[in-house]
Amino acid sequence: MKRWRAEFEAIFDTEVYEASPEVLGRVRPGVLRYRTKTTKSGEMLESEVFPIWETGAEAKRARKAVTREAQRRLNDRNAVRKLVRLVSCNFGREDLMVTLTYGDERIPGFREVQRDVRNFLRRMKDRRAKTGLGELKYIYSVEGFRHEAGDEPEQAELPGVFDQAAEIIERKGGVSPRPHVHMILSGGLDRDVIEGLWGRGWANCKRLQPDRYTGLEAVSRYMVKSWRGSALSDEAERTEGYPGKRWYGSRNLTKPKVTVSDWRMSRGRVAKAVEEIADMPGTIFNQAYPGYELVDIQVKSSEFVSGVYIYARMRKIKPDTVRRC
Repeated sequence: MKRWRAEFEAIFDTEVYEASPEVLGRVRPGVLRYRTKTTKSGEMLESEVFPIWETGAEAKRARKAVTREAQRRLNDRNAVRKLVRLVSCNFGREDLMVTLTYGDERIPGFREVQRDVRNFLRRMKDRRAKTGLGELKYIYSVEGFRHEAGDEPEQAELPGVFDQAAEIIERKGGVSPRPHVHMILSGGLDRDVIEGLWGRGWANCKRLQPDRYTGLEAVSRYMVKSWRGSALSDEAERTEGYPGKRWYGSRNLTKPKVTVSDWRMSRGRVAKAVEEIADMPGTIFNQAYPGYELVDIQVKSSEFVSGVYIYARMRKIKPDTVRRC
């Protein structure tokens, strides 16, 4: 991948809604071929198609065009995509979404919340072992935390980070700054039993309901809604264990399957996909991925370089069959 770097996606920032002569004129000139990155996550499939340029001059222009703000937006989007993929790969209809909150008598700091969550997960694992269930998988996020005196010395480098976090959470979604945890975890235990294992306030447990077309994307995005687009996340995430970290997951999570091909989407196929963008019939991608159907597609161009960038989401044609990665 000598002439394409992941951050180059950031400079393709003009979405294409119809196949104008100008856009079609960008598809082939200066492009040696198109590379396709395919990511399979459970029932979902993502296809990213991007140009490999004929000369290094295009790549050089691309590097210069990537601004800090564009890179930040791309990092934010990719962090959410990573979570969506992991959730899709590891959880389904038989699994659960749990919200854990604290009572009025105590408002803990971030590290105390983390400690309580670890204890909750330990009790969950013990109960599952006693009932003969398989190993526990989980992903969780923490919201509504505040500054607590006496935390690690590194906290001085992030003045007011906990108070800022609460303000951002409240401003962006109307969510109460009271600490609470959103967690997706393996099913098998009775929901009343799970709620009783928390012991720090209130717990609410619901069965996951994947959408017919987008799977568990909505619940995945909900888990990190407070941090998307905030300047705080970039600064705080440099300090391990602080609230800038968007989410936490068990080590046994199955990773999505990623493949790269230089031949799946020819320049002709890319041109055809651009021509069809107004109606989104999905002909080209349905042919390229038998057994899947198109959910949505984005085609983007750039004022800095030739070629187009395509991002397509697809799902297995049999959506009721839940299959792990």
